[in-house]
Amino acid sequence: MEKLSKPRWWTIAGVQPVFSMFFLEAFVLGNWIPRVPDVKSLFDLTATQLGACLFVLASGTLVSFLAGGNLLKRLGLRNACMLSMPLWALTVFAIPFLPNAYVLATIMFAAGLSIGLLEIAMNTAADRLERQSGRRLMSKAHGFWSLGSLVGALVGGGIGGLGLSVSMHFVLVLPATALV
Repeated sequence: MEKLSKPRWWTIAGVQPVFSMFFLEAFVLGNWIPRVPDVKSLFDLTATQLGACLFVLASGTLVSFLAGGNLLKRLGLRNACMLSMPLWALTVFAIPFLPNAYVLATIMFAAGLSIGLLEIAMNTAADRLERQSGRRLMSKAHGFWSLGSLVGALVGGGIGGLGLSVSMHFVLVLPATALV
């Protein structure tokens, strides 16, 4: 039987860690989204209050997109990912353990900041890989993001479907993701 070989693009130096960041960032998101209704119930939020918390998340991302380039220059791509990926996972992980909706909103802002910095770093790294290798890799990188969101949603929805609490779900899944 003939041995299957890896695609040539997979062997390009730096592809695996960059694509892993795309996957992991979306994996956290995929675990978070199915549990949003449970978080709404956990904090006894109205739809408007939940919307405000999600708006704060998006606002943090916007601030990070505007200021993240300068921070990225200081930190470097690797350090930016090493800081922002665990911060993203741990801010989501902390949600069921927060005391109230005001702290939730603060954590949502921090989560948005980490997402923005991580996305700038990931896309910059993928762009550099494309330029260095002369190969088109951005669509593959975003394919790994889609795969991460799919796997995360399957895990998150599956755990939610089993009836596990949000806190147990996040204790099981997200700290390990932050460490990876």
